[in-house]
Formats: sequence, structure tokens, C-alpha cells
Amino acid sequence: FKIQGNTIAFTTGTKSGQTGSGNYILKNDEYLVNGTYETFSSNGQKLITGEFKEGVPVTTVKGWYPDGKIKFVHPLNGTAKTFDENGNLIMEGPLENGLGNGLFTGYSNNKKIYEYQYVAGKPNGLQKEYDSNEKVSREFFAHPDFQGYNALNEGLQLTMKDGKFGYLDRTGKFIIAPMYDQANDFYKGKASVRKGNLTYSINRAGSRLIKNELRYRPKPS
Repeated sequence: FKIQGNTIAFTTGTKSGQTGSGNYILKNDEYLVNGTYETFSSNGQKLITGEFKEGVPVTTVKGWYPDGKIKFVHPLNGTAKTFDENGNLIMEGPLENGLGNGLFTGYSNNKKIYEYQYVAGKPNGLQKEYDSNEKVSREFFAHPDFQGYNALNEGLQLTMKDGKFGYLDRTGKFIIAPMYDQANDFYKGKASVRKGNLTYSINRAGSRLIKNELRYRPKPS
């Protein structure tokens, strides 16, 4: 490693030769690939190569398996594709300026296993996962502003935004605004939540069910 200012240059290797090299730049407390990035197997087979600027690709990024078979091709603009070791397509999706922008589809044994929406390289939109019969088994709405989210359950999704929990629908609209310190998924039309020192149940409209109200007492430290 060689550190200079907010950049790090690295070269790794074994007794038989170099296995990787690249540069990183520190931005917003995160080190991002910046410049040429390459890795090799111990016998010299190139595994990954690409050019980056502050973590974003500026050229096509390619990857290979140790036996030389292509693993992935991610063009700057166009369709990204990833393959298994037998050459079967396992992922594809559109890229714009090196970032995912649109619907990415994953496959296993030539069957669809997920459809994930991306905008500017980040999950954004309704995400779907499929079972072995290619039927939807799980749905959730993702967005860069969310700190965490569960799957849609009874049509509503428990989601954290700005440190508070709320519930949104499959379009990403909050039906119950983020206001709770703790919350659980809906079950038979009800969900248990905590706001401040009160724990109670709510219905799908967010109305409080008073008869279930309990006072929350933190455990002594």
C-alpha cells in the first residue's frame, strides 16, 4: 500500500506474481475505486479489469473465472450480463454511464429468481423474488432513503426512514407515516408498535387500538 493525501495505491501478489492492483480515493468517509483496477489468479489469469472514477465505472468492466471463461461483462452503456461457470446467463440488466438503471433479472437453472429495479446504481422501486415455479414469493419496495425494510405483508411494508418506522404500499407510498420507535409486521389486520413510552396495536389505517395499550419501561442499564 502507498498512501498519499486522500488516495491509496495498492499492489498485491504472491511469490509467483502480482494478483491485483488499483487505486482508491477517500470521499465522504468512504474509499472508492479510482483509476485502473485489475485482479489476477495466482497463475496470472486476469480475473477483473476496469477503469473507475470515484467508484463509478468509466469503461466496460469485465470479469473471468480462473479457467479463463467469461464471468461478467458490464458495459458503460448497454446490457450488463453475468454468467455461471457453465456459461449460463444468471443476471442481466441495463446500465447507463456505468450504473444500473432499470430492471435487473436474475436466473437459476434457466428460471427467473428475481427482478430488481435500479435507478442511478441504487435499488429503487418494487423488487420481486420468485419461487421454483417462477411465481412471486416475495415483494418489497426499495429506495435509497430507506434505512431498512421488510417484505410486503398483508399489502403493507414495514419500513424505516429517518430513524422511524412506518408502513408503505407496493407503490412506495407511505400509508402510515414513519413515526414509531419500534414496529412489527401486520398480522390479521393489526400491528404492534411503540411510540415513545407507549406500546399499542394499530389497524391498517394507523388508528390506535386503545385496549391493547401498554406502557414501555426500558430495562435498567
